[in-house]
Amino acid sequence: MEPDFYVYNEDHFLEMGLELLGVEEHKPYLTELKLFKQYYRVHPQTVAELWELLVHMTNLDRNVEPDHLLWTLCFMKTYDHLEALCHTFGCCEDTFRKYSHHVIDCIASLESVMVCSLFLILAFM
Repeated sequence: MEPDFYVYNEDHFLEMGLELLGVEEHKPYLTELKLFKQYYRVHPQTVAELWELLVHMTNLDRNVEPDHLLWTLCFMKTYDHLEALCHTFGCCEDTFRKYSHHVIDCIASLESVMVCSLFLILAFM
């Protein structure tokens, strides 16, 4: 049975991502978007789409929250020291490591899903 994950859109991820970074005051949309992409590398819409893929196409643990995906994307972009990332996101090293490594494994497992999907699309064109 598939776990009950909530569907998040790009606005949710933009808000969550900025909140994780400690941005409390709303700024113009383009400024917020630039800051988001500076830390997470991708557009919030891409994060929302990735979340959907992870939920429906991988063995994502039901305890994984969207915040953990954002932690992971920031880690993958910066490869910053664990201590600095934990300070930024307000968690302990064990928690950060547990969730970010699990999400990385799930993202990696999407490779075969995406390659097979692309092959099927091309085969029927």
